[in-house]
Amino acid sequence: MWEVGRSNNERPPTRSLLQATSIGSTPFRLNIHVSDLGHTLLLGPSGSGKSTLLALIVSQFERYRNAQIFCFDKGYSMYPLCAALKDSVHYDLGSDGSKLSLCPLAEIDSVAEQGAAAEWLESMLILQGGEMTPSRRAAISSALKILALSTGNREQDIEAGTIPGRTMTDFLATLQDEELRQVFDYYSLGQAGEMLDGTSNSIRYAKTTVFELEHLFNMDKKIVVPVFVYIFKQIEKRILAFKDGGNSGRPSLIVIDEAWLALSNPIFASKIKEWLKVLRKNNCAVILATQSLNDIVSSPIMDSVLDSCETRILLPNPNALSDSMKSLYIKHLALSERQVSIIAQAEKKREYYYACETTHCHRLFSLALGPVALAFTGAGGKEDLIEIRKLVAEHGKIWPEKWLERRRLKDWAAIWRQFHEK
Repeated sequence: MWEVGRSNNERPPTRSLLQATSIGSTPFRLNIHVSDLGHTLLLGPSGSGKSTLLALIVSQFERYRNAQIFCFDKGYSMYPLCAALKDSVHYDLGSDGSKLSLCPLAEIDSVAEQGAAAEWLESMLILQGGEMTPSRRAAISSALKILALSTGNREQDIEAGTIPGRTMTDFLATLQDEELRQVFDYYSLGQAGEMLDGTSNSIRYAKTTVFELEHLFNMDKKIVVPVFVYIFKQIEKRILAFKDGGNSGRPSLIVIDEAWLALSNPIFASKIKEWLKVLRKNNCAVILATQSLNDIVSSPIMDSVLDSCETRILLPNPNALSDSMKSLYIKHLALSERQVSIIAQAEKKREYYYACETTHCHRLFSLALGPVALAFTGAGGKEDLIEIRKLVAEHGKIWPEKWLERRRLKDWAAIWRQFHEK
């Protein structure tokens, strides 16, 4: 993987991400990188073990010095691991009782930031059915400049994630176009205003930051898209951050589970395409996980995904030998009929098929996880999640000890306690 401090032009070391087992318990060292390209495609139907593998990859990526991980989850499968990690945060976007608020216009002091804010506002206008014209673009730009000048640049406020006077409501007060004000009113009132008209950004990024999407995707796309576009931009800033005259080189990982939700939206798909092309130069790998190859084939960015994701991990799929599915595997992933047969016959939640055409490497492997690893990477069922939330509420940071005890792993609970107390 990576070493912090190396030049972006240097090849990353070949240290594996994790060790698994292959035929006859032969060790298999999984490395998602091909040279400096770590983008990975993870394909498999529901219930085949996708969530467990993603959680394991995140847990192993955590060990790299100065690493930063951003996960887009759906269904809370990443919650147990996230809650157990020391430097992590979990945001349930759009859930009942959520106090999450964003202040997208907080940082508009530079021309570049004003341009980014203008693009964000223009996307909201289009979502509302409005048409962007030169005069409207000029009105938005002028309002942003006035807002920036009238509120000033105060370092202590920026560090706190807020600058007084830069809410959506404040922006509307500077906007001279009455029709535009009526359009943007939607984002300062009701449910949209609760999330996008905040006086501060309540999102705080950690080494591992998880965004749960279950509730957000049930909301109106007029809310979903602006929230996503803003969060995407914040993630980009952290990956592309410069330090001491050069790129910080921090090992970065973006995990997008249920990627079909993003790939089916033109705005999200465009951003993912941009990430796949640009972020490889900044020590960042993107993992796209989805249930079916059809999700990729039907996406407008299919070519970019398949070209950029040289590493593919294919989960067991009993339907792989059907005429329609087999043709997709052979045509788009360059697999042979024998390889498709291996995928069809593989054991769910246990075996995975690694395929990289560039290195001519194809291997069926097993994670062979023990009970401790599964307690945090494979505990995404409803009953487990209910129990874990109760333990978190009752015991706070020491909940993993109680969780291991509940799973009859008392020796490991004692080891965890000793580690935690250091």
